[in-house]
Amino acid sequence: MDVNRQNKGDADSTAAGIGKELLETMDGDRDEARRLADMFFEQAEKQIGDIEIATEARDRESLAAAAHKCAGGAAACGLYGLSDSLRAIENRASEADWSDLERETQTLPETLRATREEMELFFAENGDAQ
Repeated sequence: MDVNRQNKGDADSTAAGIGKELLETMDGDRDEARRLADMFFEQAEKQIGDIEIATEARDRESLAAAAHKCAGGAAACGLYGLSDSLRAIENRASEADWSDLERETQTLPETLRATREEMELFFAENGDAQ
């Protein structure tokens, strides 16, 4: 599954497409787009940690809140596939079997890592010195 598949028509789901959308959101300001992406990934690592803690504690309310928070940031960066996965966890937190939720949340750190690599690739291929 492409973690960044977008739910916006035939929008490009590649790193370049995601990066271009983020640049458009930032009116072409590459530094601001990079800052937003970096800020998202920094916060997302903590939020996914919160999701893991809530899952281990079997705290449905905290799980839903952490997934909601992270999904909003992912959507703001154009990462709709990741956002959709997090929203599904948020919506299912109140009723799903814990074994299902554990399986879903266990994939998040790897999904975030892969997503970050895609964004890094975009910035590297488009003149970002970082």
